[in-house]
Amino acid sequence: MSDIPETHELSRKEREAVWRKSEVIEAAARLFVERGYEATSLQEIAEASEFSVGTLYNFFEGKEDIYFAVIESQMADFYNRAKQALSSTEDPVVKLERFAGAHFEYAMDEKDTLKRFWHEMAGFAWALKERLRARLEKSGYLPHALLVPVFDRLRAAGFVDDVQSEEQAIVFGGMCFSYLLMWLRSGKEMDLLSRAPVVVKRFLEGFGRRG
Repeated sequence: MSDIPETHELSRKEREAVWRKSEVIEAAARLFVERGYEATSLQEIAEASEFSVGTLYNFFEGKEDIYFAVIESQMADFYNRAKQALSSTEDPVVKLERFAGAHFEYAMDEKDTLKRFWHEMAGFAWALKERLRARLEKSGYLPHALLVPVFDRLRAAGFVDDVQSEEQAIVFGGMCFSYLLMWLRSGKEMDLLSRAPVVVKRFLEGFGRRG
Protein backbone atom coordinates (compact mmCIF):
# COMPACT_ATOMS: atom_id res chain seq x y z
CA MET A 1 0.00 0.00 0.00
CA SER A 2 2.65 2.53 0.93
CA ASP A 3 4.23 4.79 -1.66
CA ILE A 4 7.95 4.03 -1.27
CA PRO A 5 10.20 6.54 -3.07
CA GLU A 6 12.97 5.55 -5.44
CA THR A 7 15.89 4.33 -3.34
CA HIS A 8 18.65 3.60 -5.85
CA GLU A 9 20.28 7.01 -5.24
CA LEU A 10 19.91 6.93 -1.45
CA SER A 11 22.59 5.97 1.03
CA ARG A 12 22.29 2.75 3.00
CA LYS A 13 21.15 4.70 6.07
CA GLU A 14 18.53 6.56 4.04
CA ARG A 15 17.27 3.32 2.46
CA GLU A 16 16.91 1.81 5.92
CA ALA A 17 14.94 4.86 7.08
CA VAL A 18 12.59 4.55 4.09
CA TRP A 19 12.07 0.87 4.84
CA ARG A 20 11.40 1.48 8.54
CA LYS A 21 8.87 4.21 7.80
CA SER A 22 7.07 1.98 5.32
CA GLU A 23 6.93 -0.84 7.87
CA VAL A 24 5.36 1.49 10.44
CA ILE A 25 2.84 2.80 7.91
CA GLU A 26 1.83 -0.71 6.86
CA ALA A 27 1.40 -1.88 10.47
CA ALA A 28 -0.45 1.27 11.50
CA ALA A 29 -2.81 1.02 8.54
CA ARG A 30 -3.88 -2.47 9.61
CA LEU A 31 -4.52 -1.32 13.18
CA PHE A 32 -6.38 1.82 12.16
CA VAL A 33 -8.67 -0.20 9.88
CA GLU A 34 -9.31 -2.86 12.54
CA ARG A 35 -9.70 -0.60 15.59
CA GLY A 36 -9.94 2.99 14.49
CA TYR A 37 -7.79 6.00 15.24
CA GLU A 38 -8.82 6.64 18.85
CA ALA A 39 -8.60 3.00 19.91
CA THR A 40 -5.09 2.51 18.50
CA SER A 41 -2.11 3.49 20.64
CA LEU A 42 1.46 4.29 19.70
CA GLN A 43 2.57 1.33 21.77
CA GLU A 44 0.38 -0.99 19.69
CA ILE A 45 1.73 0.48 16.47
CA ALA A 46 5.28 0.00 17.74
CA GLU A 47 4.60 -3.62 18.67
CA ALA A 48 2.88 -4.37 15.34
CA SER A 49 5.77 -2.89 13.37
CA GLU A 50 8.34 -4.57 15.69
CA PHE A 51 9.98 -1.28 16.67
CA SER A 52 10.14 0.62 19.93
CA VAL A 53 8.03 3.71 20.56
CA GLY A 54 11.28 5.67 20.60
CA THR A 55 12.08 4.46 17.08
CA LEU A 56 8.66 5.66 15.91
CA TYR A 57 9.51 9.15 17.14
CA ASN A 58 12.63 9.09 14.97
CA PHE A 59 10.39 9.17 11.91
CA PHE A 60 7.04 10.58 13.03
CA GLU A 61 5.90 13.35 15.35
CA GLY A 62 3.23 11.18 16.93
CA LYS A 63 0.09 9.15 16.23
CA GLU A 64 -1.58 11.91 14.21
CA ASP A 65 1.48 12.15 11.97
CA ILE A 66 1.40 8.38 11.40
CA TYR A 67 -2.32 8.51 10.61
CA PHE A 68 -1.75 11.26 8.09
CA ALA A 69 1.10 9.24 6.56
CA VAL A 70 -1.28 6.30 6.12
CA ILE A 71 -3.88 8.50 4.41
CA GLU A 72 -1.17 10.05 2.25
CA SER A 73 0.00 6.58 1.24
CA GLN A 74 -3.55 5.65 0.23
CA MET A 75 -3.85 8.83 -1.81
CA ALA A 76 -0.51 8.15 -3.49
CA ASP A 77 -1.70 4.68 -4.49
CA PHE A 78 -4.90 6.05 -6.01
CA TYR A 79 -3.08 8.98 -7.66
CA ASN A 80 -0.62 6.65 -9.36
CA ARG A 81 -3.38 4.32 -10.50
CA ALA A 82 -5.41 7.21 -11.91
CA LYS A 83 -2.34 8.69 -13.60
CA GLN A 84 -1.65 5.40 -15.35
CA ALA A 85 -5.29 5.11 -16.44
CA LEU A 86 -5.27 8.61 -17.93
CA SER A 87 -2.05 7.93 -19.82
CA SER A 88 -3.69 5.11 -21.78
CA THR A 89 -5.67 7.46 -24.03
CA GLU A 90 -5.45 10.92 -25.62
CA ASP A 91 -9.20 11.50 -25.86
CA PRO A 92 -10.14 13.92 -23.01
CA VAL A 93 -13.66 12.51 -22.62
CA VAL A 94 -12.31 8.97 -22.41
CA LYS A 95 -9.77 10.24 -19.88
CA LEU A 96 -12.67 11.28 -17.63
CA GLU A 97 -14.14 7.79 -17.95
CA ARG A 98 -10.78 6.21 -17.18
CA PHE A 99 -10.37 8.46 -14.12
CA ALA A 100 -13.83 7.53 -12.80
CA GLY A 101 -13.13 3.88 -13.52
CA ALA A 102 -9.82 4.01 -11.65
CA HIS A 103 -11.57 5.75 -8.75
CA PHE A 104 -14.26 3.06 -8.56
CA GLU A 105 -11.85 0.18 -9.06
CA TYR A 106 -9.60 1.44 -6.28
CA ALA A 107 -12.59 1.80 -3.95
CA MET A 108 -13.65 -1.79 -4.63
CA ASP A 109 -10.13 -3.06 -3.95
CA GLU A 110 -9.81 -1.04 -0.72
CA LYS A 111 -13.45 -1.05 0.42
CA ASP A 112 -12.94 -1.85 4.12
CA THR A 113 -10.03 0.56 4.44
CA LEU A 114 -11.83 3.44 2.78
CA LYS A 115 -15.03 2.88 4.75
CA ARG A 116 -13.10 3.15 7.99
CA PHE A 117 -11.13 6.25 7.06
CA TRP A 118 -14.06 8.11 5.46
CA HIS A 119 -16.25 7.42 8.50
CA GLU A 120 -13.58 8.56 10.94
CA MET A 121 -12.55 11.66 9.05
CA ALA A 122 -16.18 12.78 8.91
CA GLY A 123 -16.06 13.07 12.69
CA PHE A 124 -12.71 14.85 12.92
CA ALA A 125 -12.49 18.43 14.11
CA TRP A 126 -12.22 21.04 11.34
CA ALA A 127 -8.66 21.97 12.34
CA LEU A 128 -7.54 18.36 11.97
CA LYS A 129 -9.18 18.09 8.56
CA GLU A 130 -7.43 21.27 7.47
CA ARG A 131 -4.04 19.95 8.57
CA LEU A 132 -4.64 16.79 6.59
CA ARG A 133 -5.80 18.73 3.52
CA ALA A 134 -2.72 20.95 3.66
CA ARG A 135 -0.46 17.93 3.95
CA LEU A 136 -2.06 16.20 0.97
CA GLU A 137 -1.84 19.38 -1.06
CA LYS A 138 1.84 19.69 -0.25
CA SER A 139 2.46 16.05 -1.15
CA GLY A 140 1.15 16.59 -4.68
CA TYR A 141 -1.09 13.52 -4.48
CA LEU A 142 -4.44 15.26 -4.90
CA PRO A 143 -6.03 13.25 -7.75
CA HIS A 144 -8.12 16.12 -9.12
CA ALA A 145 -4.86 17.82 -10.18
CA LEU A 146 -4.55 15.14 -12.85
CA LEU A 147 -7.80 16.36 -14.40
CA VAL A 148 -6.90 20.03 -14.75
CA PRO A 149 -5.11 19.62 -18.12
CA VAL A 150 -7.96 17.34 -19.26
CA PHE A 151 -10.48 20.09 -18.60
CA ASP A 152 -8.21 22.62 -20.25
CA ARG A 153 -8.56 20.58 -23.43
CA LEU A 154 -12.32 20.11 -22.99
CA ARG A 155 -12.80 23.86 -22.53
CA ALA A 156 -10.72 24.61 -25.62
CA ALA A 157 -12.82 22.16 -27.63
CA GLY A 158 -16.10 23.64 -26.34
CA PHE A 159 -17.20 20.52 -24.49
CA VAL A 160 -17.59 22.33 -21.16
CA ASP A 161 -18.49 25.82 -20.02
CA ASP A 162 -15.85 28.47 -19.55
CA VAL A 163 -15.32 27.70 -15.87
CA GLN A 164 -11.89 27.32 -14.31
CA SER A 165 -10.50 23.86 -15.01
CA GLU A 166 -9.53 23.28 -11.38
CA GLU A 167 -13.09 23.99 -10.26
CA GLN A 168 -14.46 21.56 -12.82
CA ALA A 169 -11.91 18.92 -11.78
CA ILE A 170 -13.00 19.24 -8.14
CA VAL A 171 -16.69 19.02 -9.07
CA PHE A 172 -16.10 15.95 -11.24
CA GLY A 173 -14.12 14.28 -8.45
CA GLY A 174 -16.98 15.09 -6.09
CA MET A 175 -19.46 13.39 -8.42
CA CYS A 176 -17.31 10.26 -8.46
CA PHE A 177 -17.15 10.35 -4.68
CA SER A 178 -20.95 10.69 -4.46
CA TYR A 179 -21.38 7.49 -6.45
CA LEU A 180 -18.95 5.75 -4.12
CA LEU A 181 -20.96 6.86 -1.08
CA MET A 182 -24.19 5.57 -2.63
CA TRP A 183 -22.47 2.28 -3.34
CA LEU A 184 -21.09 1.96 0.19
CA ARG A 185 -24.34 2.92 1.88
CA SER A 186 -26.55 0.69 -0.24
CA GLY A 187 -24.87 -2.48 1.01
CA LYS A 188 -25.87 -4.13 -2.27
CA GLU A 189 -23.83 -5.75 -4.97
CA MET A 190 -23.46 -3.26 -7.78
CA ASP A 191 -21.46 -3.02 -10.98
CA LEU A 192 -19.73 0.16 -9.93
CA LEU A 193 -17.39 0.24 -12.92
CA SER A 194 -20.37 0.48 -15.29
CA ARG A 195 -21.20 3.83 -13.65
CA ALA A 196 -18.01 5.48 -14.95
CA PRO A 197 -19.47 6.56 -18.33
CA VAL A 198 -22.70 7.56 -16.54
CA VAL A 199 -20.80 9.99 -14.31
CA VAL A 200 -19.11 11.53 -17.35
CA LYS A 201 -22.38 11.83 -19.29
CA ARG A 202 -24.19 13.50 -16.40
CA PHE A 203 -21.28 15.83 -15.73
CA LEU A 204 -21.08 16.96 -19.34
CA GLU A 205 -24.85 17.42 -19.49
CA GLY A 206 -24.60 19.72 -16.49
CA PHE A 207 -21.40 21.59 -17.28
CA GLY A 208 -21.14 21.06 -21.01
CA ARG A 209 -22.41 22.89 -23.98
CA ARG A 210 -22.85 19.60 -25.78
CA GLY A 211 -23.01 16.46 -23.63
